[in-house]
Amino acid sequence: MAVQKREKDYTKPLGERSRRRIRLVREGKKIIEYLVQLEVEMQPGAWKPVVRYDNVHGFPHRDQLNEEGEEKKNFMNAIFDILTGYRDVVHQAEQDIEKNWEAYSQRFLEGKWPIK
Repeated sequence: MAVQKREKDYTKPLGERSRRRIRLVREGKKIIEYLVQLEVEMQPGAWKPVVRYDNVHGFPHRDQLNEEGEEKKNFMNAIFDILTGYRDVVHQAEQDIEKNWEAYSQRFLEGKWPIK
């Protein structure tokens, strides 16, 4: 019997002009695809990504973006757990954004790279 994939996408406000977006794809209890992203509202309804954790290119990595849309990609040394998938990586990404969203957003809005 094949395990069905389920997708969940949601946002959480962080201050007035920032939010955290999360998208998870699961097979059973395993997280097989993920996106954890800090976004800043540049004008009403227009959100730009600031820091993004995902495995969209086939490997776990973190992107930081600037206002022009340029990216810096950092490979993450993460392990895919046979029982939980990328659960630990998602948790670390959530913690980083929760802890640093103000500094990342501020640097982004100043035209700098979000992460020093």
